[in-house]
This record gives sequence, structure tokens and C-alpha cells, in this order.
Amino acid sequence: MSPAIITLLILVVAIIIFISDRLPMGLVAFMVPMALYFFGVIGVKDIFASIVNENVILIIAMCVLGAAFFKNRASMAIQ
Repeated sequence: MSPAIITLLILVVAIIIFISDRLPMGLVAFMVPMALYFFGVIGVKDIFASIVNENVILIIAMCVLGAAFFKNRASMAIQ
């Protein structure tokens, strides 16, 4: 099977899991690169390159800040 078809199948399965909400989103997000690695689509360097990307770290930091705003009810003052 070609890498493109394997990638599309993994993507469809990930979308179904995201929609059904059977597993936590973070777990599914880490399972997708692992599945791509085990099927030989990408290498280990590609997995870690995507995890330590500046944009990924920025999004994680924004999620943490957003959660802190909602927990401390600071989001109500912004409105």
C-alpha cells in the first residue's frame, strides 16, 4: 500500500476518534505520528521535528494561558 493511502486511512480513523470523543484528544494527537512511524510512512526525526516545532509550543502555551484565564475568571473582565 502506498504511503499516501496509509496516511489518508490514519487521518480518517483519527477524525472518527476525534468526533466520537472515545479517547482524549492529546492521546489521539500522539497516536497519529506513532501509527505513521509504525507503518513506515515517516521516520523518528520527523516525529520529533513536528513535536518541537515553534508553532506547536506556541499553541500549547496559549491553551495553558487560556485555561488559566477561565479558571481565575479573568476572561469575564475581558468581555
